[in-house]
Amino acid sequence: MKNMFALALLALTTSAFAAPITRWDFNTYDGQGTTGTLSPALGTGSIAAIGGVSSFFGFGSGSTDPAVAAENSAWGNGNLPLQGTASGTGGYEGHVSTLGFSSITVTFDIRTQFSSSKYYQLQYQTSAVGPWNSAGTFGVANEDHWETRSTNISGLDAAANNNAQFGFRVVAVFKPGTSQYAGMSDTSGSYGRFGILSDMVTVSGQAVPEPSALLAMTIAGFALIRKRK
Repeated sequence: MKNMFALALLALTTSAFAAPITRWDFNTYDGQGTTGTLSPALGTGSIAAIGGVSSFFGFGSGSTDPAVAAENSAWGNGNLPLQGTASGTGGYEGHVSTLGFSSITVTFDIRTQFSSSKYYQLQYQTSAVGPWNSAGTFGVANEDHWETRSTNISGLDAAANNNAQFGFRVVAVFKPGTSQYAGMSDTSGSYGRFGILSDMVTVSGQAVPEPSALLAMTIAGFALIRKRK
């Protein structure tokens, strides 16, 4: 009985830690940083450019990817929307099943250039036919510098948990309070439709305990209580 209790407790404890469900590092491990792949390095899912944005691969040196420089590829998206048009539509979109997981978090590295948009929005979707919802707008602090963004989507919407149709987007948006894109100098005049580099795009979560583990935990707990009495 003690062994059953210990195993159930181990299962519950393990599930309390977040782990990657799907991750894209874009590396092909061919010694060429400017080649890459959109196939996940871990797990399953899809990712693609949206809104007429172009797709290319570049060096990911300086991101959180632990691969050596020659193997570290990043994914690039260029040709962002024309000034004053299509805010929240140009960028990239991913889809990952979160079945069996809760506390869904989206994490990614992002790097801009001088004429890239300064402001972006993380969006999420919990139904293949449902709307795209904002998970927050953010401004990139510095050009040509990697920064990491991480957002717990489940903290905003529990429907992201245990969902076979979970989707996310990172898209360029107008400077808040305006109808214009701002470049990295935070002025509309510096916006030139240059794109972004992305790396280590990850959807993570906490594994939901199997009902059998919960049942074993309950039975073992009652047995210990009775024994102590």
